[in-house]
Amino acid sequence: MTFSVFLQPQAEILADLLQAYYPKGAKVIDFTYGTGGLWWKVKESPLLAPLYPITACDAAPNKKLAGVGNIHKKDLLRDDYSDLGLHDVGVFDPPYLIGRGSFDVPNAKKGVVPTALQGPRSWSQDELGKYTTNRTVTDFNQRVEGLRQRAPQAIKRGGLLLVKVMDVRNNGSLVPHHVSCINILSKSFDYIDTGIYIRQGATTWKPKEGLQGLHGYWLVFRLRKEDPFQEGA
Repeated sequence: MTFSVFLQPQAEILADLLQAYYPKGAKVIDFTYGTGGLWWKVKESPLLAPLYPITACDAAPNKKLAGVGNIHKKDLLRDDYSDLGLHDVGVFDPPYLIGRGSFDVPNAKKGVVPTALQGPRSWSQDELGKYTTNRTVTDFNQRVEGLRQRAPQAIKRGGLLLVKVMDVRNNGSLVPHHVSCINILSKSFDYIDTGIYIRQGATTWKPKEGLQGLHGYWLVFRLRKEDPFQEGA
């Protein structure tokens, strides 16, 4: 297992991870596509775009992307993914905050900018609320368990799963989401790598409640060669 610290924007980190593990190219499935903010580096590169074709999935495809590509409406808590074929890599970027969908971004002229107004790649907080936030910590863990059960339907044996996640606070207590991801996914995947990213943006160096607000994690897992459903599924 290696340990890395990332200072780039998230789309650049993901592009670097794909090139590091699959320099010759890979078929990728994104289980939580959202507005596609993680993919601009790949999609806007004439070199990378053909190397890393993306199967985009989301439980509630964002209306901002209407007519842009084909986003499969699938929910990790209930849907089957086997009809999408097998991929070399899976990407999972779940909502990790409890009770709300995103950090508020301060702006010198406008004060605090609500999540829904933070630009074309931000989440809408209307009817998508149930998919862009977690009511409880249990809700988050259920999403991860759903991923553990359904990702093997769409990832090749020996393929990778890249998980982007942050630890947060809920009612003043630290919620170690990255530990929960490791514990849950390790039932079916081997945990092989950790990268810590430093948050980019207006709030990066102004944490209000704790240093965990400065950083998050990219966790790398490999799907075991044996059938993970034979026991403990």
